[in-house]
Amino acid sequence: MGSPPARPQGSSAPSGPRPGDAPTSPTARPDRPASWRSREAALVAGLVLLALVLRLPTAGLQSFWLDEVYTGRIVDGSLGHAWSTVQRTENTPPLFYLLDWGWGRLFGTSEFALRSLSALAGALAVLPVARLVRSIGEATDTGRGRAVPPVGPEPAGPASAPGVPVSAGTAAATPLAASPGHAERLAAGLVEAMRRPVSGEGRGLPLSVVLAGGLLVVVSPLAHWFSQEARSYALFVLLSGLAWLALVRALREPTPRALGLWAVAAAAATWTHYFGGLLFLVGWSAIVVVLVAAAGDRRRAALRPVLLPAGLSAVGVLALLPIALNQQSTGMYEAISKVKGLPDRIVETPKQFAVGYSAPAEAVTGAVVVLVLTVLVAAGAWPRGGRATRGTVLLGLVATVWLLPLVALAGGFDVVLTRNFVLLLPPLFVLAALGAGRLGRGGLVALGAVTVAQVAVIVLVALTPVYQREDWRGIMAAAQDGQPAPELLFITAYQGPAATYYSPTLRRADPRRPVALRSLAVVDRLVDGKALKDAPVPQPPPGFVLSRVEQRDQWHVFVWTAPRPTRISPELLRSLQVTPPRTAVLRP
Repeated sequence: MGSPPARPQGSSAPSGPRPGDAPTSPTARPDRPASWRSREAALVAGLVLLALVLRLPTAGLQSFWLDEVYTGRIVDGSLGHAWSTVQRTENTPPLFYLLDWGWGRLFGTSEFALRSLSALAGALAVLPVARLVRSIGEATDTGRGRAVPPVGPEPAGPASAPGVPVSAGTAAATPLAASPGHAERLAAGLVEAMRRPVSGEGRGLPLSVVLAGGLLVVVSPLAHWFSQEARSYALFVLLSGLAWLALVRALREPTPRALGLWAVAAAAATWTHYFGGLLFLVGWSAIVVVLVAAAGDRRRAALRPVLLPAGLSAVGVLALLPIALNQQSTGMYEAISKVKGLPDRIVETPKQFAVGYSAPAEAVTGAVVVLVLTVLVAAGAWPRGGRATRGTVLLGLVATVWLLPLVALAGGFDVVLTRNFVLLLPPLFVLAALGAGRLGRGGLVALGAVTVAQVAVIVLVALTPVYQREDWRGIMAAAQDGQPAPELLFITAYQGPAATYYSPTLRRADPRRPVALRSLAVVDRLVDGKALKDAPVPQPPPGFVLSRVEQRDQWHVFVWTAPRPTRISPELLRSLQVTPPRTAVLRP
């Protein structure tokens, strides 16, 4: 056999793509006709509509629970009242409450009206997740802007033109090419991984995988729960999804536009929930690492485009500091560690991510769904050909954001709670969808089984009161029914704001003063998901007889009456509030 033709002396070796690399040419992404793109857009929009159908019709059926009552009080007043009240009663930034205040001016302050903003935000979260699936899974280079170049030496001639890789001898002078240390190798690996999509070189991502990512948003019991709650978490899922998408684009192609979009999205997520600040820190750190790793000895010039967007977004985030300090001074965040132990909260987070807060047979159902989703997420992040991909990087960023609050525990700052971590839902949905695609038909079938189970959880929760929010609207209606209505009510401790929201004429009783009355009631609610069926009847105070009992799975009401006004001493008043702990409220 003849030998291959010799290359001219001084010429470089062919530098085609190495195995596992994503193509970097403008034609790397398979061209698709406009009709194909329109079809994808229409189907994703259909998922948004499906999410609204699942969320809106039942958004007003349940009453506000305690935290939502605080939202109702915040928005029921002037804009100045909303701004000042957030700093006294909340542990989260003000963006959601300001938006809900404006929403309430347009649509009212009923349960349905205030929750509809969350329903809309929760449905719109489908859009960034579907787009992020493509950005992570497919070679979407378009030739626009400035992609991060490969790191390290590539063979080339000694007289390479500008923009052409230099020779190995010249490249050896760059910091990352000359005996790189562990940090340099890690940075170079991050740059290279962001050039490799999950789906493989030159391969398009099936539409079914994109739709699977969006569908996970639609049917997630936890995302659905927060989409029917007048709190900031559904908006946080939406804005954090946009922030993750912007971050991935900025890591792959750090143009001024991409960096600016990331800066805005990260700041907006932080103004919705303080955990957005974790993504803000991790994201900007990753961008700096990528730019420095790819710049060689021109690091200062590479970082110059970052200064303006990073500085402006940092100013926006730091503007929250006075608000955060005011909120911390109230000590309300300390309630997190008092409700449940840290090990229990860490263990329950994966279950709640999978099947929500409460569900039928949640231990078994949660374990199975968590196992399947864990396998799918791992498949989505698994290296391709032994080399990390964008999916690997995404999971690494997710793990970093998750670990930071655990590190804060060393300083005695415990904010580990499932709802605080919902910013991780969008990237986990993306990785699960990509993992199902990589595993083929079996993966898609497994993902389909998960979605069926999650839809079943949503339906069963909607039909079963014991799995729903505390029904303070029903409790107070039952407690004050009949003639005469109870003049003194003993309600579950710390739930006074919820009771007085639905019965505004009630006020806190002074335990130091005796009261004379003819009727009183004891109201207790469901605790830790345990139904209150067949609850024992409390002992009545002297001179009173039981006149009415109403019981539901979520609550029970006992009403006692006396034939004439009967004096309740301060000692008796306090004793009735001890076991279990209760708060006394009076009708003036």
